[in-house]
Amino acid sequence: MASSQLPGLRLADEFFLAAHDHEATRMRPRLQPVVLSLGLTGALLTELMLDGRVGQTDDYILAANLRAARTGRHRADGHGSDEISEQITERIARHPGQPVSAWLSELRHDVTDGVVARLFAAGLLREVRARRWWGGSSMEYHAVDPNRAMGPEARIFGLMRNRGADTSLNAVLLAGLVDATGLREKLPAWDLPATEVRTMMSRLRAGLPAPLHHLLADVETSVGAALLSTGHH
Repeated sequence: MASSQLPGLRLADEFFLAAHDHEATRMRPRLQPVVLSLGLTGALLTELMLDGRVGQTDDYILAANLRAARTGRHRADGHGSDEISEQITERIARHPGQPVSAWLSELRHDVTDGVVARLFAAGLLREVRARRWWGGSSMEYHAVDPNRAMGPEARIFGLMRNRGADTSLNAVLLAGLVDATGLREKLPAWDLPATEVRTMMSRLRAGLPAPLHHLLADVETSVGAALLSTGHH
């Protein structure tokens, strides 16, 4: 598996890929849909914070003005904006000052389709028609290249094993989301004790800037509440 970040992919894209098993004939989710959507919402809010398009103060999300939000469409690092990021930024700009937990709950309903659209545009996913055993068929999405799609998982593995790992902010944030959503327990065995992995991820999260650290804590709390309300533990 490639261990470097895939060109053109952002935090939410990488989290989505890591949250699916690409080794089977079908791309299988590793998380409950509600947990996946909360993780993706946290990732998208993190992207916007890193871009300076929204800010966080005392656990409240404060938006940049719409003019500043729209300038994010032409960023210097080559990442263009996209529909789901624009929708989130403009919604926050119109309703500033809500708690992070409220935005996680409100925005999660649309984010999975939005991130899938980004991955289609990047050429990482494709649609295939799958037959159902009871008859009929449906459209599913699969990785175009499973080995490339496993790149984010390999980044996390490298970070945990410390084998020349990528210690960039994005890599640490990806590991933090994996920890906050419980995806850590769903990934293949890394030949490391579970307690050691938890300790390493906690240490990485603790070293993040305070707004990002608090955002991940809100994601973790929202995931716990969602699993309790749906009867999954």
